[in-house]
Amino acid sequence: MRPALVALILGLLPCPVLSQVMSATGPVVNAAVGYSYVDLSLAQNNRVGLNGADVKLSVDFRSQFGLKLDIGYARGSNVLGSGRHADVLSYLAGPVVYPIHHRKWTAYAEGLVGAARVTGPIPSANGFLGAYVNKLAWVLGGGLEYDLSSSWAFRAGPHYLHTKFFITPTRIGGQNNLRVVAEIVHRFGGRRR
Repeated sequence: MRPALVALILGLLPCPVLSQVMSATGPVVNAAVGYSYVDLSLAQNNRVGLNGADVKLSVDFRSQFGLKLDIGYARGSNVLGSGRHADVLSYLAGPVVYPIHHRKWTAYAEGLVGAARVTGPIPSANGFLGAYVNKLAWVLGGGLEYDLSSSWAFRAGPHYLHTKFFITPTRIGGQNNLRVVAEIVHRFGGRRR
């Protein structure tokens, strides 16, 4: 057979690969902003409630896995009657998983690592001293996300936040804190499948 005739016959045959419609999927980018409450552990078994904001940016590569950047700030004034404030500025990053999807509800779990600057009063012989510590911090937590539309969602959940602060005026130790967030999420790239 001649090459031209072979090309003509092959060109007239249906090509199943070319006839299929393919849709492109890519990562879903989420931006969230919301309210944060931190139950902060201070020296000598005192706990203080701090209020603030939380901002998150995440990229979901698959329907059940993504990476998240979390920046939070919470503050309380006149802590322990000292006339001084306490605050926590955290900047963390890490993986987030979405193990359960049910209609408009999605459960999430995250483990984030970074640092936190904790500021607050520490008791001393002359009253209270103001101090701050900027050290390693991490979060383990989760919660629920409710789809309001294909682009918007509401997310809330508790987190264990581990930070460091002065146990005594000369010694830094770990703090076990509770953080609760409630936030509005905007998705760029559509709904998580």
